[in-house]
Amino acid sequence: MFAIKFVAVGGLLLLPFAASMPTYSSSQPICDVANFDNYPVSIVNVNYIDEYKNIFWQGMTVGSSTLQLTGVKAHSGDNVASLHFADSKTDTFDLYSFAYGCALPTLQGAVAVPSKCTITVKGYFDSGDSVEKQVTYDPTGPDQQMVGTPDGLFSNFKNLKEVTLQAGGILGGSALVVGLIDDVCFVPKLKGE
Repeated sequence: MFAIKFVAVGGLLLLPFAASMPTYSSSQPICDVANFDNYPVSIVNVNYIDEYKNIFWQGMTVGSSTLQLTGVKAHSGDNVASLHFADSKTDTFDLYSFAYGCALPTLQGAVAVPSKCTITVKGYFDSGDSVEKQVTYDPTGPDQQMVGTPDGLFSNFKNLKEVTLQAGGILGGSALVVGLIDDVCFVPKLKGE
């Protein structure tokens, strides 16, 4: 299975919240929200993200739901990140939530087909211990909205060293599905805090 790891880097940025940002429950802290909407896109996912909002997203690309006739629509704005690529390393942060969806791997061109999948989210602590949760995306048609993770799902994803995301399709293999994420809500932990 392909896995994606994302990491906190650098200092904390205080960013204004825009109308396109999702509203989170009162149980969540004020998060940095990575929605990828100000990142450049192309018809074929060739724009690798690298560092964005203090997180290192090595191996992930950005796609736009406005370039599609069908497919998984972004949770907010137009852009989403794709999780069908290589790994990277991390610093510590708390993960709170994200929006997600899956599609068949059609290079996210004009026609994308939403696909049922399970995304496994695994958080690793500095001690080597880990915690794991799964979410399932089950689209009902060719033009679907992403869904958000349930409130409190990641309540034990605190002070993480690394997070991996693995998208598995209905036949089990990650090569048969592309995982998509948007509006990642996280709080970076700076060294010395």
